[in-house]
Amino acid sequence: MIKLVKKDLNLFFSNKRDMLLTFAIPIIVSILFALVFGKVGNSNGDNSLGLIQSVAGTAMFMLLFSVAEIGGSL
Repeated sequence: MIKLVKKDLNLFFSNKRDMLLTFAIPIIVSILFALVFGKVGNSNGDNSLGLIQSVAGTAMFMLLFSVAEIGGSL
């Protein structure tokens, strides 16, 4: 079972397209969303909470979808 998981992880991390779609694009989209709708960068105070929340939420979703895909491949 462990060997199968290792094989699937190696296969997943060797494919650059999957890495881009799983990690880079969601992070970029969440940062852009936080910049547009979270009022990040205002001089009225520290408003980076929207950016932090967006990146943390996206990281959880990436983890969820990665685990679901690995489970589906088993």
